[in-house]
Amino acid sequence: MNKQTVIGIILIVAIFIGFQYFNKPSKEQIAERQRINDSIKNAQTEQQLAIQQQVTPTSDTTHIVASDSLREAHFGIFAKAAKGDTAQITIETELLKLRFSPKGGFVSYAELKNYKTYDKKPLVLFEGESENSFGITIQTSDNRVLTTNEIYFVPQPITKDGNGNTILTLRLQPETDSY
Repeated sequence: MNKQTVIGIILIVAIFIGFQYFNKPSKEQIAERQRINDSIKNAQTEQQLAIQQQVTPTSDTTHIVASDSLREAHFGIFAKAAKGDTAQITIETELLKLRFSPKGGFVSYAELKNYKTYDKKPLVLFEGESENSFGITIQTSDNRVLTTNEIYFVPQPITKDGNGNTILTLRLQPETDSY
């Protein structure tokens, strides 16, 4: 760096410092800004308190009816499948333990039995919907778009085939009067 470059950098820094010094807000402007912020905060607090006092929980059957009609409007003939049993279905072999979720019909837990982690715990490949979620988008005959992870599947009895394979069938049941 030569002498002119150093002088140029010093002048640029001096201009920045001078600009910040001469353009800073006055004490009156700072106090006015603080007063405005405080009044906004107080107004929001009062508004939230008023809203909380107006809202009172009620037990109303119209909400349940509306909920059912909303479910019917969204799911159509699969409205019955929009609610169901959340009990997991477990299948175990000598090597593997799997749990299936009826909501979405996917594998929600997988454990390798003959393997352990470094701290001697069972080796779990994944567990829960946060680690494994699977949904297929389907379009129904009445042009509704559904995702399978929103719908409960009905488990059928677990069977074994001729080769000793375990078979689990999860079915999506429409309304009883439709096919």
